[in-house]
This record gives sequence, C-alpha cells and structure tokens, in this order.
Amino acid sequence: MEHITVKPLIDCHSHIDQFDEHEIPEIIHRAKNNNVKYIVSAGTTIDSSKECIRLSKLYPEILAGVGIHPMDLNGGLSKENILSLSYMINNNNISCISEIGLDYPTSSTSIEKQFEAFRTQINLAKDFHLPIIFHCRETPNQKEQIIECLKVIKQEKAWVVGGAWHYFQSDINLAKECIDMGFYISVGKPILRLPELQLTVKKLDIKDILLETDSFPQPFKKQREKWTEPKDVLAIAHKIAEVQDVDMKTIATQTTENFLKMIN
Repeated sequence: MEHITVKPLIDCHSHIDQFDEHEIPEIIHRAKNNNVKYIVSAGTTIDSSKECIRLSKLYPEILAGVGIHPMDLNGGLSKENILSLSYMINNNNISCISEIGLDYPTSSTSIEKQFEAFRTQINLAKDFHLPIIFHCRETPNQKEQIIECLKVIKQEKAWVVGGAWHYFQSDINLAKECIDMGFYISVGKPILRLPELQLTVKKLDIKDILLETDSFPQPFKKQREKWTEPKDVLAIAHKIAEVQDVDMKTIATQTTENFLKMIN
C-alpha cells in the first residue's frame, strides 16, 4: 500500500485514551508513519473525558472530545455530569462533543434516559458552539431506530453546530437525510469488509465524508498487531479511493478539509 505525501489524514473518532499509557507514544508513532497527523480521542464518561483532555495536553497529535456514551449513562445524565462537562469545555481546548447518541440493544441504559441525555448534550454543544459526533446504533432490522435518532437531531436543531454520524453503516437514504441536515458521514473499518457499505459510500460525495477508526484496546484478538489503531485510517482512505475511483490525494485533501471545516 502506497504512502502519500499530500495533506495528512485525520482519525476523527478513537478511544486512544483507553490504551495503556506506555503504548500511546508508539500508537501515535505508527499513525504518523501512515500519514495520520491528528487523532480525536472521544470521551465516554466524565473520567474518560478528563483523560482525553489530559492526553491532548501531552500530545499535540491528540484532540479532545468530551461526552457521555449512551451505554455509560448509569441511570441518566445528572446535573453534576452536566456541570462537569461544562467546566471541562470552559477550561480546555475541546474539539467536539463526543461520544453521544443512542444505542438500542437491550444491554444499554433505558432508552428514555438515552433520549434525555442525547438531547441535553446536543444543547450543551449548541451552548458552546461545538460540533457533535454521534453514536446511532440500531437493533438488527430495526431501521426506525435510526430514524428516531435523526429525528432528535432535527428537533433539537443540532445542525446549528453540525458534526458527524460516527461509524456509519446504514443506507444511502439515511445518509443523505443526515447530510441534508449539515452533517458528515464518518466511515470506519467496516468499509474494508462490507460490500453493501462500499456501494453506499460509492454514492456519497467525498465532500460529505470523514475518516475514523473507533480504535480501542482489543485483547480478544490474540495478536497485538491486529488491534485496530489510528494508523488504520490509511487503509480506510485507500478503500474509499478505490470504491469512488478517485486518487488518494483527493481523499486525503478533502476529508481533512471536511474535518477542519467541521470543528472551525
């Protein structure tokens, strides 16, 4: 796989904060060797959001996202949570509100609490003029759940700040609905193995796409080198270039410009 010397790539969604501390310099080094210059570390709890901020101060390659994931709400979003997030945003350089959204599988926090927390964090993003990178996962064959997620975004006027649909794996009609509201579609490693996702991405305008890995520690994989890391953004970019039949310079330049436009 060729390396490119054009505009660097950006991993717009990772959980690099969850790796062992001693591994992070090596992970960043491998990313830079694969032309990945910046990595967004997305918070999922108050503590992990604080860790994302701490890492962003240690490593210029890491950008901090703060938020509470729908599966980490522990009964709901408290006033203390909101105050903590507000304090973090007020006193640090935050790139986005992430990771927030809805997660329908039965192991998650009650869906009522998820909706409430999603709406609250969208409005927090609006208060601080930060984009949202949202999680929107459905129970298999329950597309109406995705529709509900997008409905919340519309109702809360989240297009005021924009953002991205994280780890997109849905269909072209829902992608276009999201794009029409002013959001990007963030594409991860599933594009390397899912023909239906490749066909959907082929139909998208590159001006609407971001790149991500959603990387986190994967001890269930016996070989450490097979864990997903920010370096894998390069492979994702190559696959998008292939399915869209464009060159890597176009992919690198446009997706990076897309990300910078989103956070500025």
